[in-house]
Order: sequence, then C-alpha cells, then structure tokens
Amino acid sequence: MAVIGYTLTTTDPRDLTEQLARLHALGATDTTIHWDHPGHHTGLDTTLASTRPGDTLATPALDRLASSPEALHDITPTLIDHELLLDIGGTHLNPANTHGRSVFDTYLTAIGMHDA
Repeated sequence: MAVIGYTLTTTDPRDLTEQLARLHALGATDTTIHWDHPGHHTGLDTTLASTRPGDTLATPALDRLASSPEALHDITPTLIDHELLLDIGGTHLNPANTHGRSVFDTYLTAIGMHDA
C-alpha cells in the first residue's frame, strides 16, 4: 500500500516547501505527492486517479485536502469508493468503517457539513 500525498498551497513558495516537508513526514515520497495552487484543483483529480484500494491519502490538515466545507463534503464519497485510508496530519482513519466514519463525521460536523 502506498502513501499518496496531497495538499492545497498558497502562491507563496515557502508554503509549498513547508507543505511538501509535512507530506514527506507523513510518509509520502516525491513521486507520490500532488498539490494544487489556489484556483487550480486538477491535482486532486490526479491524486485520486493514482490511488489503489488500501492506499493512504496523506494531507497535512483537513483544510489542505479541500478548499471549502462543501468541497470536502463532495469528495467524501470518492474517498470511500476508492477505499482510501486517510492520514490527516498524523491522525489515521478509514472513512468507510464505523469508527473512521464517526471521526470523519465529527470533522464534517465541526465545519457544519454533516448530513443529519
């Protein structure tokens, strides 16, 4: 199983450097890291297309995975369909199992996006 890294960055080159370092610390390698700059979100599609069931999608923080609560809500079914494990800044969860889904729902609730 591979660790695939993804992050949203700002236009500041120092931010990209910092986010890449954080992804490396989570176990992603140069060849498995993808990112997007503001206004460009094709990297997430490329990232998801490069995954296999059981891979871990690593991101430094939840806001580095999706640009808005709505975007996070929209990609959640894809994460589950792709059978991905998540590593959010060192917190590991599987959004497809009961415990992992509960933790992920807590994240969504905290940002106001949980389906009641």
